[in-house]
Amino acid sequence: MELSIDVEALAPVYSLNPSDYLYTMNFVGKVSVENIQKTVAEFYKIKISDILSKKRSRNFSRPRQIAMTLTRELTNMSFPDIGAAYGGRHHTTIMHACEEIEGLRLKNQNIGHDMGFLTQVLRG
Repeated sequence: MELSIDVEALAPVYSLNPSDYLYTMNFVGKVSVENIQKTVAEFYKIKISDILSKKRSRNFSRPRQIAMTLTRELTNMSFPDIGAAYGGRHHTTIMHACEEIEGLRLKNQNIGHDMGFLTQVLRG
């Protein structure tokens, strides 16, 4: 299923300017894990080191789970490869993150909007 979201329309909801994220669009159809980590960290106003850290606070764990899920959806990386890219986490941690975010997407409209906005920014 192709997700089509007008980034310009979503920007006022988040008080963001999509052009602020243009540096992430230097790929044509190809998204890297580093690019996902950088974009998610910037969006949630945290450091990339927080995404890679073992901090369990929801302020850091939720963006980390979102980044892991986006990595799974937008790249061809396996669960073990994604775990290695996120601080050497076990592949089941990545599986849990993806399941958690999928469940939250259905329950929490903000998560769905965030994921849609970030996907649109990353894909260009």
